[in-house]
Amino acid sequence: MAKKHITTDVPQEKHIPTHNIIGRIRQKIRGDLNAESATTEEGFPWTFADATKRPIGSMFDSEITTDMLKDMYRRYQLARRIVDAPVEDAFAVGFRIEKKNGDAADPDIVNAAIKEWNIYKSKWNRFFKLVNLFGRCEMIFGWTDPRENWRDLPPKEDSTFTWLQPVPIDNEVELKISETIPIRIEKLSVNFGGETISLHRSRFIHAMNPKLIDEDKDGETVLSPIYNLLQVQIHADWSIGQALFRRASGLLGIYAPKGNITDMQRSGAIGSVSNHNSKTALYIPFGWNVKDILKPGGNLAIARTYKVMLEQIAAGSEFPVSVLIGQQKSSLNLTGDDLIIYERKVRKFQENTMAPTLQKFFRICQEANKIPAGELYVVPNPMLKVDSYQQEKEETIIGAMRLLKARMESATDETGNITEPFAEGLPDNTELIKFIGTFKDRTKNK
Repeated sequence: MAKKHITTDVPQEKHIPTHNIIGRIRQKIRGDLNAESATTEEGFPWTFADATKRPIGSMFDSEITTDMLKDMYRRYQLARRIVDAPVEDAFAVGFRIEKKNGDAADPDIVNAAIKEWNIYKSKWNRFFKLVNLFGRCEMIFGWTDPRENWRDLPPKEDSTFTWLQPVPIDNEVELKISETIPIRIEKLSVNFGGETISLHRSRFIHAMNPKLIDEDKDGETVLSPIYNLLQVQIHADWSIGQALFRRASGLLGIYAPKGNITDMQRSGAIGSVSNHNSKTALYIPFGWNVKDILKPGGNLAIARTYKVMLEQIAAGSEFPVSVLIGQQKSSLNLTGDDLIIYERKVRKFQENTMAPTLQKFFRICQEANKIPAGELYVVPNPMLKVDSYQQEKEETIIGAMRLLKARMESATDETGNITEPFAEGLPDNTELIKFIGTFKDRTKNK
């Protein structure tokens, strides 16, 4: 909406000092028209933002708390996409179960494993997103053996699990590390509904985004390298919102006639545009040049500003910009450099987090007699997947082009002229024909 600019005449013969004029303007804005504007307590649109009223996690916090991470995930679309997208796309391409040497696994093992996966797939989806968001998460298994055994003993051989539940770090989860083996977790303490229970290491799975130090089992949120950038983006959204509120739609100006005007006339002028703009009224002394103020846009280079910030966030999160802002309906439809960049991101998650965790899950399923005993190895499917037909087609084209190149070299004289046919007997292929046509055109031009 456009802003309203009301200009009033200041009699020139009084020679009012500039600072007094500005003072009157400010007083008039904050006095007469505050009733029509947004409240000043909000710092919008009349006053600058109050630093004491900044939201939790404002620029720049020395420590990122779990509450700040939850708030960022819930309220900011880029944070949610960075946390969720690799998990969703890794689940979309799936995985296969083989023997460790690549041979086919026993069909009974494969079928039983897929059955258990389908039962608990939604739990694992949430689990991996919590790992990305908080840096780590634990999946607790509810076994049928007596509860007094849960703390110090592994499950009995004749018992099985009937439920599993991901527990994020904000559930007062505490890991007890072995005193003799620093990289080994001995127990887990977790608060369930006000009750703290301890679990033997065989009754839960721990997963994390690794840090440089192996002994650190807390992991690191995927938002850590870009958290400050996301905060900058949020503040930019707020600032741009103010700028758009004030200026982007253009400004209405009402110029009062020279001479004295009554309060009733002034109120009537204000009322005439009060519902046409952003409810901003500015009193400017008669004769002042307000063209720059009236000009919409100006320095509001929103697209350029967003582009720079998005590129920084993309670099820090290892995401292509097109995936960050959802230009593709599905990340699996990416092509070119974007696909290569994002495939590397998803593959890192598959290999470092997803596959090792699911490997442990299926072994626990075997211990619980839900999957037959035998060799079982989780192999993530790649995003860059070429089917056998496409692979054969590409190999045919590559082989034909190599043959074509050799024939062209032998059929071309020293001056670059083609002295004999060279494409006879090559595969009839659209891509190859296009290539030959392009080469002929280039040769002709020479």
